[in-house]
Amino acid sequence: MGISSLFQRYPLLLPLISLGLGIVGGKKIFFSEWMLSSVSTFLLCLIFLLLMFITYSIQRYVMRWIYGVFLTLFFASLGITLTLLSLEKTQSHFFTNPSCYKVRLASNVSNHPNSYIADAQLISRVDSLGFNIEEKCFIQLYFEKDSLLSELKCDDELLIYSKIQSPQIQLNDEAFDYSCYLLYNVYAGTGYVSKGRWKKLISPSKHTIKYWSLYCQEQVVELYKKWNLNEDALGVLSALTVGVKSNIEEEVLTSFSSAGVNHVLALSGLHVGFICLFFHFFLRWMSRKNRTIEKWGRVPLVVVLWLFSFLVGSSPSIVRAVMMFSLFLLSSLGNRKRNSIQVLCVTALVMLLYRPLWLFDVGFQLSFVAVASILIIHPIVKNYFSFHFKISNYVWELISVSLVAQLGVLPLIIYYFSTFPLYFLLGNLLVIPLISVILFIAFLALLTFFMPVVNSILVFLLNQLLILLLSLVKSIESLPYSTLDGIWITEIEVFVLLILLVFFTLLLYKPSVRHLTLFLCGVGLFLMSHFYYQEQAQLKSDILFYSVRNCPVIHCVENNKESYLALIKENSWTKRLFKNKKRFWNHYHLQPNVISNLEHQSNLFYSKPLLVFHNFKIAILDDSFCVNKTTINPYKVNLIYLCQGFKGNLSSVLRVFSSSEVILDASLPYYLQKQMKSECETMGIHCIALFRKGSYGITI
Repeated sequence: MGISSLFQRYPLLLPLISLGLGIVGGKKIFFSEWMLSSVSTFLLCLIFLLLMFITYSIQRYVMRWIYGVFLTLFFASLGITLTLLSLEKTQSHFFTNPSCYKVRLASNVSNHPNSYIADAQLISRVDSLGFNIEEKCFIQLYFEKDSLLSELKCDDELLIYSKIQSPQIQLNDEAFDYSCYLLYNVYAGTGYVSKGRWKKLISPSKHTIKYWSLYCQEQVVELYKKWNLNEDALGVLSALTVGVKSNIEEEVLTSFSSAGVNHVLALSGLHVGFICLFFHFFLRWMSRKNRTIEKWGRVPLVVVLWLFSFLVGSSPSIVRAVMMFSLFLLSSLGNRKRNSIQVLCVTALVMLLYRPLWLFDVGFQLSFVAVASILIIHPIVKNYFSFHFKISNYVWELISVSLVAQLGVLPLIIYYFSTFPLYFLLGNLLVIPLISVILFIAFLALLTFFMPVVNSILVFLLNQLLILLLSLVKSIESLPYSTLDGIWITEIEVFVLLILLVFFTLLLYKPSVRHLTLFLCGVGLFLMSHFYYQEQAQLKSDILFYSVRNCPVIHCVENNKESYLALIKENSWTKRLFKNKKRFWNHYHLQPNVISNLEHQSNLFYSKPLLVFHNFKIAILDDSFCVNKTTINPYKVNLIYLCQGFKGNLSSVLRVFSSSEVILDASLPYYLQKQMKSECETMGIHCIALFRKGSYGITI
């Protein structure tokens, strides 16, 4: 099948690709220095639309490609416009000092290790003269832990005193950028609210859909708690049925990921399919004598599916599944032949037109790539084997679907998570049937809450099945080499792998020398690019400084890949550091050895406040060591590293240590960073603020 015939068979494929490229281009434009606004790109979009109508009226067949060009340019410019409009919503100018704001909570307050967190819509702010200024944007608030916060709910209006800041793009090498994540979800800023710095106002009389969604989720979870389920079982059941993952421990999530079945915890086609299957049997029973009921009964089923989507929070994966099932159900009313790939294109196009920044959501990417792989590759793979027994065919169907879906998302999994579960086939073969039974029994248990005896039997059975599920997952995780860790690929390699998957699909559908040649060329291209990037990943003897909040650290790297991680302060943020820098360390094949104070190696000496690596001397100041101290000849060091806990000023430091370079760690308070930077400028000392610059390296 040629490119032209492919676009003719699936007419929405070209607009979808063009829209996606436009969205990527819009993101690049927003974060670049180009002076291009959504207004100018919208005018460009209108021009291409007009040219589309003009060229469409041309009846000459040989000129049809011109219409295709303007169609492509229209959707590309539309993608740029929609992306710029979404990102421009995050551009708000907040006060530089803490101020008083009126906000409305857009979520419930959830408990996190160091604080409480909630989404909020900023309604107005009070300026220095006491005037209310309307400011409509979404922000994320962190609250200091307080027992009174448990009373706050979605839609509550608060008066807060806080410093709201726009998300600062992190420049840490290859680390997850939480600021970009906030921008992609249209958050204009973040703020920290101390205890006693907030006041609850009168609750609104009318609530939003979001409130009722969270309320229903809470009621279901509260009912689960009354069942006295196992603690881990409660968390898994909450995630499986209503999408609440806050009750799942981190170890349980890791176990599901290592077993290759973490996708079952994300509400998607499996759960929507179960609802459709249940209602299908119900409609078949209702329409034994009247087939019209079965046909038109699909309309209320579509309504039920969308209500379920709103109930569980409308994540990209559940919206994709509900929209696809809805299109399938509604298209069957007209007795039309359903085209699954075309339905997938419609779904993706509508979702991206509604919220273009979903394109950068990992769940959105994994969901659509997995479904596309199943729809395109699975029909030919499943026919390779056929068995006489239904059970054998069912097992092969399950294996082939899992294999094809995992094959499609493999490049994305490796790129985002630097790991790959080797026993994903075994996990899906054992877990998915068990999940189906759990969902069925959970649904029956919810329906029989008014029948105590029957309900107690179902709850007991449900608890045992959930415990069995957890045991299976942990058993698969404990198998030797359950995960392949330390894998690193670039964005270019992800693109090459996806092209390679396309060539492999062509080879499956139409085996030929030409398609085999394309596939082998794709393999060669990937190997060359991979070896090239691996060759470029060479570190010399370097000292690295990372910008990780509340976790000051110095990483000393030898040219033979040995490295030493000097943790200045070990706290709860240390785990975040390892998670944040995992991809970067995999890139350079580093396995850091954590060292503590009073460490001595052949080329390393560490004893606070001094760290020496290959005769490169660093003064580490995280307390009041230099206060009230003075020397005749200050000790000369290559640089001074100021981090969390430092007290004093630059003058007191220079009385003890002499250096022409100062590094300010991101763990320092903002006011102190500003003060130290000003002092450095006055004294002519080179100052590097990691909060602004991000990761910083010195080759010695």
